[in-house]
Amino acid sequence: MVTCSAAAVSDLALGSNLLTGTIPDLSALTGLGSLGMGNNSLSGTLPASLSAMEALSSLTVVANSISGTLPAALASLTRIESFQLDSNSVSGSIPDMSQLTSLVDFSMPNNKISGSLPNSIASVTRLRYLVLWHNALSGTVPDGLSSLTELEYLTFAQNKFSGSLPGIDKLSALTTIMVDRNSLSGTLPAMPSPGTNVLELALLLENRLSGSIPTQLSSLTKLNYLLLGNNRLSGTLTEDWQTTSLVVLALDSNSLSGSLPNLASFSSLKVVDMSSNSLSGTLRALPTVLTDINLSRNRLSGTLMQALPSTITSVILNDMYLSGTLPSFGHSLLQTVALSRNYLVGRTDVLEGSWNLTTLLLNSNYLSCDVADLENSTKLGEGKFQDPVPAASMSAVSALQAQYELVVTSTGDVGTFDNTVLAFAGNSEMTTSAGYIPPSAPGRTTRADEIQQGRYGMFS
Repeated sequence: MVTCSAAAVSDLALGSNLLTGTIPDLSALTGLGSLGMGNNSLSGTLPASLSAMEALSSLTVVANSISGTLPAALASLTRIESFQLDSNSVSGSIPDMSQLTSLVDFSMPNNKISGSLPNSIASVTRLRYLVLWHNALSGTVPDGLSSLTELEYLTFAQNKFSGSLPGIDKLSALTTIMVDRNSLSGTLPAMPSPGTNVLELALLLENRLSGSIPTQLSSLTKLNYLLLGNNRLSGTLTEDWQTTSLVVLALDSNSLSGSLPNLASFSSLKVVDMSSNSLSGTLRALPTVLTDINLSRNRLSGTLMQALPSTITSVILNDMYLSGTLPSFGHSLLQTVALSRNYLVGRTDVLEGSWNLTTLLLNSNYLSCDVADLENSTKLGEGKFQDPVPAASMSAVSALQAQYELVVTSTGDVGTFDNTVLAFAGNSEMTTSAGYIPPSAPGRTTRADEIQQGRYGMFS
């Protein structure tokens, strides 16, 4: 679509038109304010002639095959408000940004941009969306980031940034921070003040962040997604969480200690992963909407609750000190049960009726009596298990992209693992014939030997 104003072209919208070839020299269109060429098959480089288009306020070239480096001419587009170059193959470094004082949306995820984030970004005080994930950016995060007080959406996940995150607490408008899969270090930064109460999503997993989790995080009442897994966090978890709006809580693979929070107080919580820490205490009631729980490799003790939420699909509680009998698993949604290496006793027939079970690990407990009849659980050992934490976070990201009308690709892969069966081996009160593994069938994976040697990924 072409829009004209005062006999001059002011708006050129050519997105999703199967265009090929290179971007032509459009410098003659001196009055052009908006240029949209997204979702085509354009190749070549961004032309240096862009610098002559002094009226340009919006440039969208997402989802093409543009390559080459970012032209230095970008720095002269003083009226540019929206620059979207998502999902191309552009390389080189980000040019000086000190003259881009009108810029609101700077979006270049899924490219090959390298170098550092320039200190001159401090001049772009109107910036609301900074979207740079899945590039090759490195160096430290500039202190000037704290000047961007209108910033709502900050993501540079899957890059090579190091050092600390400065001044995040100054970003009072921030709703989303996604800086996962870098090499960030130092202590976990304070988030914007609870008084601003706007932060909804915080993804800082897979870095080198250390220290304790700030108590202030537990006071952010609008926070829906908190993912801090695979860092070096330590200290005691607070039991007084006011973030009852949490949907996903992932604190796995750290060195956290103290008592497990009362999960039932998180009334909206669907996915929780606190595995591979040093948490103690007992497993109390669960949220009624919970779908997935993984608390393996902690120091939790006490008995399992005898009633699980009807929404539950995966229960992974390996390698702890849990005792008592198995709860009722007669839920049509239940797919994954992993309770290996605990102190569970009693009957196993509560498993009967769980028709959708795909993974079942009850080895190395003290279960007794007859083996449950699982012949109707025909899906056991078939297909893949999808790690619920990245799956849920990617769903959240997609929702936010729609909310902010951002065209952005995924932040990472969703982990998948073979569904596996080792039902009753190693339960000393059972006969040797009780190590039940369903008969082989096409597509079914039974890896008893690997499981017994501790090589089974998600379920270890």
